[in-house]
Amino acid sequence: SKGTYIRTLCTDIGKKLGVPACMSALRRVRHGRFSLDQALTLEEVERDAKEDRAESLLIPVEQLFDCPETRVREDSLKKLLNGNRLAEADLISAVFRADPDEGDGPEFRDSGDRPNFPETGDIPEHDKAGDGSNLPENEGPPELLKVLDTEGVFKGLYRWDPEKNSYKPEMMFLN
Repeated sequence: SKGTYIRTLCTDIGKKLGVPACMSALRRVRHGRFSLDQALTLEEVERDAKEDRAESLLIPVEQLFDCPETRVREDSLKKLLNGNRLAEADLISAVFRADPDEGDGPEFRDSGDRPNFPETGDIPEHDKAGDGSNLPENEGPPELLKVLDTEGVFKGLYRWDPEKNSYKPEMMFLN
């Protein structure tokens, strides 16, 4: 697991100081994009449920994933809806915004056969071939993508497979 184990850190500091140490409390105030000030009490949830407003408390599933998103091209929609692999050419280029607080969502623009995956949305100078063959390791296709249908509805998470040079479905959210 990523991160620091605070309880272990307290014990380790106590050992270094030569005294017993333990933690009396630990309060998580943030996890990913969710903060404690967004949390609801059980009483608030029960009240909203009694007033038939519980559904308004639900968070859209796509907001749970911190990764860029893009749309599928019209002619590749069937591949997406069947949970098939997607090539870069199946996706519409986008200026990706992984942070939902940045603007009003992704800015989509069709710019040819290949999405411009670097943050700027521009093809980098070293990739003028436009095929990704000259991209440095830190650029190129994002490892994980939220893929939307042609109407902008979230349909699934896709993971980049460098061996097959395509995205494979990781999780599908079809109804």
